[in-house]
Amino acid sequence: MYHHLLIAADGSQASEKALTHGIALAKALSIGVTIATVTEAWTAAAYATLPTPSLIRAYEKAAAENAAGILARAREAADGAGVACETRHIKDRHVPEGIIEAAELGQCDLIIVGSQGHGAMGRILLGSTALKVLTLSPVPVLVCR
Repeated sequence: MYHHLLIAADGSQASEKALTHGIALAKALSIGVTIATVTEAWTAAAYATLPTPSLIRAYEKAAAENAAGILARAREAADGAGVACETRHIKDRHVPEGIIEAAELGQCDLIIVGSQGHGAMGRILLGSTALKVLTLSPVPVLVCR
């Protein structure tokens, strides 16, 4: 059925549910997982300031440290369950596209993502990473709530 799973992780409660479910599914199927986190590039609009080299370096350093922490905790969970695990940090990409890129790089045949469950209005106002992954992914997507 499935040979290798991609689990998207961002440290949120929703992604923790996806991680738990994905590891359990991988264990039941005796397959491995790739756990990926994505960090977006610096955007001046998000921080209402002009990017300077030092601000961008500080952002990139914080993003890398955050990603390393997320992936270390995820690896511990996979190791604790006896599931073979690769980790991947996709940098400077919009999250949905980065998740799909990680799945392609890992030759994954199922993507598992968490959803905050904001509802229709939240999707309109905020967008939905899970919805965008569902729309763009060439492989099946399992959304955990």
